[in-house]
Amino acid sequence: MKAQVFLSGLLLSLVSVSASAAGWQTISDADWDSAAVRRVLQTFAFGGGHISEAEIQHQADLAPDIAIKNLLNFAVHNPILSPSKKNFSYPLNQENLMTLGQFLASNHPQNPIAVKNRKKFLNYKNGQLNPAWTWLYSTLARGYNPFRQKIGFWETNYHLAVNVKAGVSGNQLGTYYDNILTSLADPAQPYQFTLAQAAGSAAIAVQYGHHKNVFKNGKCECNEDFAREYHQLFFGILGDNDSEYHENISIKNTANVLTGIKISGKSAAINHTGAHHYQGELDILHQKNLGNNSGQRLQLLSDLAIEHAESLANLPVKIIQQLADDNLTPDKIVAIRAEWEQMQPKNLLNFLQKYAISSQFHSASRYKYTTALERHLRLLNQLVLNDSEIFYYLRPNLFNHEGMKLFRPAHNVFGGQTSEEASNSSLIFLSQYNLSTADNQYFTRIENAKWNWKKDWSQSIPSGLTYEYQVDKVGELLWQRLIGDNLKNYGVLERAHVNSLLAQGLDLMQVLKLQTETNSDIAQILLQEASKQQLQQLSATKLGLNSANVKHKKQANWRIGLAISFISATPYMFVNAGG
Repeated sequence: MKAQVFLSGLLLSLVSVSASAAGWQTISDADWDSAAVRRVLQTFAFGGGHISEAEIQHQADLAPDIAIKNLLNFAVHNPILSPSKKNFSYPLNQENLMTLGQFLASNHPQNPIAVKNRKKFLNYKNGQLNPAWTWLYSTLARGYNPFRQKIGFWETNYHLAVNVKAGVSGNQLGTYYDNILTSLADPAQPYQFTLAQAAGSAAIAVQYGHHKNVFKNGKCECNEDFAREYHQLFFGILGDNDSEYHENISIKNTANVLTGIKISGKSAAINHTGAHHYQGELDILHQKNLGNNSGQRLQLLSDLAIEHAESLANLPVKIIQQLADDNLTPDKIVAIRAEWEQMQPKNLLNFLQKYAISSQFHSASRYKYTTALERHLRLLNQLVLNDSEIFYYLRPNLFNHEGMKLFRPAHNVFGGQTSEEASNSSLIFLSQYNLSTADNQYFTRIENAKWNWKKDWSQSIPSGLTYEYQVDKVGELLWQRLIGDNLKNYGVLERAHVNSLLAQGLDLMQVLKLQTETNSDIAQILLQEASKQQLQQLSATKLGLNSANVKHKKQANWRIGLAISFISATPYMFVNAGG
């Protein structure tokens, strides 16, 4: 069987992979170290939420197949990635996006949001959720699960994308998001069950308009939009082997499946037993499809589609490519397909867990460019030290002017901003540069009377690990938290810049009293003996994070913000590397 399939910018050759073909090899215990843990967190959990350095090392000391279940799971609350504080500001009983949004909009005495800002989470006039504000809050609040939110966002903004601009209501989208994650978290439900649930949702029906499809007078008065995208986007079935059958039989009959659906206004409830549903057999994917309503038929069809040859070839590649690797090679693709085909039943969590501890994921040949959202959330998960700080950083417009609008995918049903688009955008690089320079109060703000918080980096930077806040060790830790490359790219020049900011609050050029702005010249100057001695003194300086002097402590916290602003503008913030 040979056919060419265009998949997300790659021209892939469809090959038959036997169940006995080799899949992934698990990374050795020796190679599963803190650097490996950080790679997993950078790629799959927005940098790891609020995980402590001690916890990173603890997970690195475990066997990889044990640690990965702690790090990547679909629990609502993951205390390893996002431990809650003892003085946690509100109860951890908001199990999903809908209830969290309702809580943040409520007058509950433990609601941390100022009264005037609560309307950002819920439209009081029509009771509709604001999914963008609520979701962003859920990725930063302690006690939740950044991996769960990362995959939930990918499913609803990329793989199974819906768009509020298409008329999907906030409640329909929030319910869609919650139902997908609830299904993914249930080990008894295979992946095709999740896809069938999504396909039969109110959000998808409104997005594509097939809730208006009816079969009457022997004719399907239907649009075929979702009938086509169900196969292509949900499962990767393009019909290349028999395009005439695919277009004229499978797609048209899938449109018949999607008849007799009723939705009331902006409600998330959907009725699959409405009038004018097609009765009788339907030939789809060369199998007979029977059922009393669209919900039943979609589940039967999904069970079939997940094992279709094109789906087995394309769907797992799409998952790995969009989430983790922009450099898929033929050998990698063969292993991805083999692993997916031999997995029974198909389970997204198990698939991702196994990949995240594979030698393929931790290979130096793997790299993943970050979208604007991923980059900012890696920063935000380090900048937010307490929940009281969240609202200051809760700015969806940061992503908007970089081409990334939450739940408004740039390519509509084909998904949001791609990693390649982000990496090729000079405007995005300029935006981050401006944020790190002219607008660097975003990083250096150390207190805010309006929301009643004071920055205290001693809460997340261990004194013992940094030799009582020695500048050189603090700089290394900040680089690890933000870049996570085991200091591979933390060269002499990067270290000198960071240490200058931490030790004196001044740019390296000012510290060395230089006029030149050429990095090559600076590199030569740093080799001079006088510069070496000066930099050595800087590196040994200790920050006053634990100082009893309020002024010194504020100064130390401000300087850490300066160092983070510098690191955030380096090229390494724009990519996750495999080794």
